Amino acid sequence: MKERRLLLSKLELHGFKSFPNRTELSFDNGIMAIVGPNGCGKTNILDSIRWVLGEQRSSLLRGSKMEEVIFNGSGQQRPADMAEVSLTIKNNRGVLPLEYDELVVSRRLYRSGESEYLINKTACRLRDIVDLFADTGMGAHAYSLFQPSMIDSVLSDNAEERRFMFEEAAGITRYKNRKKETLKKLENTEADLIRLSDIINEISKNVRSLRRQASKAKRYKNIKEELRNLEIKRASAKLFDLEQKIKACSDRINVFRTDQQAIKTDIDKEEATIEHLKLETTRLSDEISDKASKTAELSEQGIRFENEITSIQTRLSSGRENVNLWNREIENLKQRIKSLETQQSQIEKQHNEKSTGLKSLDQETIRAESRVIFLREKLDKFEASLESLKESRHKLENEITADTIKYDSILNSLERLTNLKRSMDKSIWDYRVKKEKLQEELRLHRAKIEECKADVIRIDRRLGENNQEQIGLLSQIDDIKKKISLCNAEKSAVEAKIDLLSQMVIHYEGYGSGIKDLFAWADKPEGLVDTLTNLLKVDKQYHLAVESALNKYGQLVVCHTRDDVYRCIDYLKSNSLGRVGFLILDNVDHANVSVKPIKAEGYISNVAELIDCLDYLKPVMERIFANISVFESGKIPDDYSSEAVDLDGNYYNPFGIIAGGKSDITLIGKMDELSGLKDLLGSLKKKQDYLERSLQQSQSSLTEHRKGKLVLDEQKKTLLFKRENLFRELTKLEFEFQECVNRLEQLSSDSADTDKQLKNFECQKDEIKSRITDSESRLQKLNQQISQLSDDQKKHVNDYENASSELSKLRLKSVEISGLLQKLGEDMKRISELIDEATKMVDYKSEMIDTEHSKWHELESRKDEIKSKLIEVSRAKDTVEDNKIDLNNKRGALAQQRDESEGVLKSLRKKSSEINEKIHQEELKLADLKNSLKTVEEGIFSEYGVWATGAKDKEYDESLINSEIERLKNIIEKVGPINMLADEEYNNEKDRLDFLESQYADLKEAKSSLNAAIRKINQTAREKFSDTFELIKENFQKVFETLFEGGTAEVRLADPDDLLNSPIEITARPKGKKLVSLNQLSGGERALTAISLLFAIYMVKPSPFCILDEIDAPLDDANIGRFIKLIRKFTQSTQFIVITHNKRTMEAAGILYGVTMETPGISRIVSVKFNGDGGE
Repeated sequence: MKERRLLLSKLELHGFKSFPNRTELSFDNGIMAIVGPNGCGKTNILDSIRWVLGEQRSSLLRGSKMEEVIFNGSGQQRPADMAEVSLTIKNNRGVLPLEYDELVVSRRLYRSGESEYLINKTACRLRDIVDLFADTGMGAHAYSLFQPSMIDSVLSDNAEERRFMFEEAAGITRYKNRKKETLKKLENTEADLIRLSDIINEISKNVRSLRRQASKAKRYKNIKEELRNLEIKRASAKLFDLEQKIKACSDRINVFRTDQQAIKTDIDKEEATIEHLKLETTRLSDEISDKASKTAELSEQGIRFENEITSIQTRLSSGRENVNLWNREIENLKQRIKSLETQQSQIEKQHNEKSTGLKSLDQETIRAESRVIFLREKLDKFEASLESLKESRHKLENEITADTIKYDSILNSLERLTNLKRSMDKSIWDYRVKKEKLQEELRLHRAKIEECKADVIRIDRRLGENNQEQIGLLSQIDDIKKKISLCNAEKSAVEAKIDLLSQMVIHYEGYGSGIKDLFAWADKPEGLVDTLTNLLKVDKQYHLAVESALNKYGQLVVCHTRDDVYRCIDYLKSNSLGRVGFLILDNVDHANVSVKPIKAEGYISNVAELIDCLDYLKPVMERIFANISVFESGKIPDDYSSEAVDLDGNYYNPFGIIAGGKSDITLIGKMDELSGLKDLLGSLKKKQDYLERSLQQSQSSLTEHRKGKLVLDEQKKTLLFKRENLFRELTKLEFEFQECVNRLEQLSSDSADTDKQLKNFECQKDEIKSRITDSESRLQKLNQQISQLSDDQKKHVNDYENASSELSKLRLKSVEISGLLQKLGEDMKRISELIDEATKMVDYKSEMIDTEHSKWHELESRKDEIKSKLIEVSRAKDTVEDNKIDLNNKRGALAQQRDESEGVLKSLRKKSSEINEKIHQEELKLADLKNSLKTVEEGIFSEYGVWATGAKDKEYDESLINSEIERLKNIIEKVGPINMLADEEYNNEKDRLDFLESQYADLKEAKSSLNAAIRKINQTAREKFSDTFELIKENFQKVFETLFEGGTAEVRLADPDDLLNSPIEITARPKGKKLVSLNQLSGGERALTAISLLFAIYMVKPSPFCILDEIDAPLDDANIGRFIKLIRKFTQSTQFIVITHNKRTMEAAGILYGVTMETPGISRIVSVKFNGDGGE
């Protein structure tokens, strides 16, 4: 059965502070001491335990930043890439809430700033480690880690650490942490309640408003449906009337087209006659063209003859110049021949001189050859003597070889050691290869880890970019939705305005009742066109001026014939519908109206020029308005002699009548305004379509970004897992590498021992070596004799070589003179050839001059022949010109006949054009009727989504229908803006309100639960703290009396009513002293007081281990004894690790760890374990 204990088993450091190499400390029961000189790294062991248990404050680790715990390098070792500490704990008691009997807690820190926490090689969080060791006395800030600085902290007036030690012993740390978390949750819950309350109030207002809007929208839909049925019925009646008018107009067009066909036949006949005349004219033109081509050809031939004559004259002139040139060249060649003959005589003289010198040089060469032969014979004698000495040396070398064979026999004794050494060297080589391989694998793993880090950073960067892009897209979607909403509102406003303006145009708002009734008449004549105002188009800036000029004419109705007017008047009289003025188009006088030019300040134009209308109305406009002038605002002259208006609409005539003011309804420009609004509506619809497409694209892009984020998150998770595996493999490789290094060091040591043995055997072979040395000495003397003789030989060789060199020079000089003689012979031959060549060239140039003289006679004959041909060509050209003139006369007569036929054709085409104009007018009317038909159909379809058909009931009453439609529209207008989505929005907001109210109720319930939890935590913590405090108080007095052999000490609460927050006060009075303050205690007394408090806490709740860092330094020998005795009492439940310089404390330890720093900056551990008798 296992002993139920919680013990520190092992501590491993690698790259932590001054421990760059993997270092391991094993712990056992009892007391363990860590000793060593100052600055060797003892306290770094305490820091490593504090660090692996989760310490986050670098100041407590004696550093300014956390990266300083990583080994920073030394003179002989490079800096470490990371720091790692692993603490192995035996969990036999099951104190820790884990199922493992052995627990390994690890922490790593990389230079990049990344850190890792592991429990049994499984990644975890810092919080997991803190929670695991909470209330066990083993945390990073627990009382199990005691340093000299904590003495002052525990005994100071403001001792937060003292309070923490009591809480840790009472086991309420986790309760305080839980209370802190609960308070934070409570704070968040209260904030959520306030936020939800505000949201619920706002949504409640929206729900009430949407309920009213939904009711209003329902009433609006019913009225709109009734209006839809009436407008469709009215449109069907209009379509029926328009279809009848379209049929009549089509019949008239057919009659005009029959007349048009007859005229077309006559036009075709005339066109055929004209075409015949054109063909004949073309034929004559072709003949004229041929004559012209013939003339051009003859002219070209004459030019060629003239050019040839010019060419002959040029060649004659050029020949004369060539003859003169050749004569000059012959003179030059004769002079060159004389010069070459002079050079030839000089070279021949030089050749004779060199031949004489060559004979003298041949005699000197014969004498030099005799000397070389003499020296060669002398040199052969020296070489024979040298060969004899070399034979003697060879005999001595054979003797040395015999001794060497004896020497080699001794080497057989070294064979066993040599083989052993070779085997060791092979093992060393293998381990070096393995070391290099492991180094490479370590490098690759570190590179892969860096690559993983870079990939994680890259993915984090991409995730950041993805988040930013999502935020941008969400903002963009909100902007587009707002724009769509604004566009819908603007479109609704434009549609309402178009509807209103269309109704005004349809019902002739602003006109007299007679005009309204007349155009509402179902059987109105076809010749009834429209009101004069509706047929006019005027720029907006001139609306007021033209409307003022229209005055009484603005209410005129345009008709084609007088009969149409009489029918309308009869209808108005018979139904008592009022009076209407008419404008009859058939009675219009088309004569031009004379307009006087006007020069006055502010004058713009006359009214007729500002009006745009159909052609048949232009004469009317000119007759009515040509003499009404338009001026800028307020610029009409007071003495103006004609009618005038200004841009503000003021009217003036010379009889003293002036009209002005503002009219409620303007008749001019309604159609233009309606057309502009329809264009605006079209552009708004396009804008809305574009915005909706943009919204869809942005939403699709947002979806893609969210999918991309999921992919990146998965990639990051995979990379982190991969990096963790790489770290584990790296740790394993580092361990293997260290094992390899250790084995390599052992083999190197063994190899050195073998080398010593080999050295002993080397001494035995020295004797044989000395005999070989004597023989080599005699060989050296013999070599000196050979060397001396060789030097003499070299002198004779030099003499021989000098003589040979002199002979070579003479022979070379002989060759040079022979070469020069050869060159002079070649020069003589070359000059002879040049003289021959110049002579031949003189003969050739003379022949060329004779040939050129014969060519001159031939060219003169050819020139006379060409002049005769040129005269014949000129006569033929004159004949062709005469024929060309006759043909031009005939073509003129044909052109006159064609002009007469074209006059007849023009007359026929004019008649055809007049009929076409009539057809065009009828087609315009037909197009207007069809457009009206299409407008009515599309208007109904656009408004209600149905196509109306032409139909009219017998009892159809248009006035009654119009009045009912008007009534319904007035009702809709009074209703005001309608939210058609109100019903759906109301349901959505109502559901949201219900959900939020349920959430509010849940939060209130959660708040109550949190308050109850806080009360329960406070109660439990107070009970535990109170019990623990009383026990520590009692123990403190007992331990204090033991250590001081008397005296009194006490701990008390400054505020007993506030157990959980009250400061803890300490009083201590050693035996025989009356002290007022703890500050009056000596260093040793302060240390014993702090130790008393520490062990008082241990008696209540022992910690699994305790590390004391040089707290025995201020104690004398007597106090050291009591201190050690006290420690031994607790060794059954606690492991003690004491960092000390005191010998008595070292003697009390069962295991002694020595920390040295043989290499500056690098700590090394040496362990010693004592047996029960005090031996090692």
